[in-house]
Amino acid sequence: MIQYYTKKILLIFPIIIMTTSSLFSQLPGWRTVIDRDGNRFYIDTRGKIWTSGHPGNSYHIVSADGLDYYLNQGIELIRERHIPEGLTLLKSVLALPRNDDRIFHAQSRAAAEINRLKRREGQRFQKYEETSSLLLTRADSIVKITNTRMKYSLTIPFQVTLIRKKVRQRYNYRYSGILFGIIFKKPEPGQHNTHERFDALLAIDSEEFKSLLTHVKTLEKHRENLLGRDMYTRTSIQSKDDMSIYRITAGGSFHLHGFEGYFIKEQLGHLVRIVAPEKLSPDNEKKIILFLRNVKY
Repeated sequence: MIQYYTKKILLIFPIIIMTTSSLFSQLPGWRTVIDRDGNRFYIDTRGKIWTSGHPGNSYHIVSADGLDYYLNQGIELIRERHIPEGLTLLKSVLALPRNDDRIFHAQSRAAAEINRLKRREGQRFQKYEETSSLLLTRADSIVKITNTRMKYSLTIPFQVTLIRKKVRQRYNYRYSGILFGIIFKKPEPGQHNTHERFDALLAIDSEEFKSLLTHVKTLEKHRENLLGRDMYTRTSIQSKDDMSIYRITAGGSFHLHGFEGYFIKEQLGHLVRIVAPEKLSPDNEKKIILFLRNVKY
């Protein structure tokens, strides 16, 4: 009998979740809003904003175009105990350029919510802080990727979609791997975060070692030892003690074109690589070299 009712509850529960948004939209006097980032939320008769409070499947690129949604969804996610997802949104709001009073007030509220969460969670907050370290923001079609745990940031003048991320940790070692899909064309208004086909892939592999890295060649040799010799032919573009940038090409059955950069600071090493199946235009090559030269680490 218990199993029978349990099955019935499990069948009903998804229906409740799926119909929440439609119930909001049917309430008298409530307005449905779709912002310029394509986010949907609701405003009641008192002007209060309501969001789903459920994480969904996509990793948001936070911008001023969807500020009301990102702020309120972050707060609601935390209330619903989706703390890493909510904290990521609030930290991303804080990372936006402070261009006007609207952003300033949103950041003040986001900071207050984060401080409240800190006091409430105590020592547990550090774990949430680490699991919400990847921040994606956009301003004027420029996407900024920031990893607060691995201490790097880079800005990209293309459309970006997160495909996957991985974290591994063991004694005195930490690895973070992130893969993005890239679209070179600027999006039409309201078309952010709707990509289906990518022009290139961007991979960022970061490692934290026990010992200090004294020269970028140490990181390059480590990556070769770890993965073995790869199929790329490399041409050096820039090289210093703490960074190096290469043009990379691959022939044979895989025709790939792109660039990669190695960056070190103290115990942290980063490999940033972008590859495309077709030859890059001169304009896109310049943009890629520029953002690799401007990686903060």
